[in-house]
Amino acid sequence: MNEIRFRGIRTDNGKWVFGYYIKHLNYTPCVNHIVMPEEYQHFIMQDGFSDWNMPRNTRHFEVVPETVGQLLLTGADFEVYEDDEIRMHYFAFENGMEIDKEVVGVACLDMFGTYTMDKEGNKWYWVTYLELPEEEIEVIGNIHE
Repeated sequence: MNEIRFRGIRTDNGKWVFGYYIKHLNYTPCVNHIVMPEEYQHFIMQDGFSDWNMPRNTRHFEVVPETVGQLLLTGADFEVYEDDEIRMHYFAFENGMEIDKEVVGVACLDMFGTYTMDKEGNKWYWVTYLELPEEEIEVIGNIHE
């Protein structure tokens, strides 16, 4: 089973925190009650530390909801999260011709898969990037920094 991880910027100190994402409403709404988006709290949760056979607590940090992003790809020395700015080489065959293009854009996720959105709004889907060498994709920033 793949571990689904997230990151977000903490509301208390502005630093990135990594772990599991929780969207929490701290009350149970009545029937026909409309819950406003700002009523939700957004947390990244982590396992705490303990010694052998001792209880282990969890820690949670409130995060800015717009900065929450899911881990999309890992390599030997890099991780790509949603909203990362990346540079990648895109390989494909179209009408019998090979396309080898450098694409710079933002890492995104939708119901069809993971892709890079370039400045023109084109979606370049990552079909086989789990098998490509690490030199083919580079994280160059994040839209929230």
